[in-house]
Amino acid sequence: MKTINHWNLLALSALLLTACNDTNYKPTEVDNNFGLAYKQVTRAQILNPDAAQNPPLRPSKQMNGEAGENSIEAYREGFSTVEESQPVEISIGGSSGNSN
Repeated sequence: MKTINHWNLLALSALLLTACNDTNYKPTEVDNNFGLAYKQVTRAQILNPDAAQNPPLRPSKQMNGEAGENSIEAYREGFSTVEESQPVEISIGGSSGNSN
């Protein structure tokens, strides 16, 4: 009798696990590239473990220091001013004044 209960439990578990399966699932671009950044960084560290101590001789010139500093300062100033918000009252199940 115990063996039958075990088989029933096993069959029920298998049935419940199949309910979690999504047959219409299609992998997205994120799924296809999952873990790619980690793999790229690991490979770069293996190829040149001393890269942090030897910066490039000609770094990219996409933004100069003054423009970068101004951008960061503007970003920080955006969070320095806090606007006071008005309270919102939500009434749930209150009386409407009718006594019907």
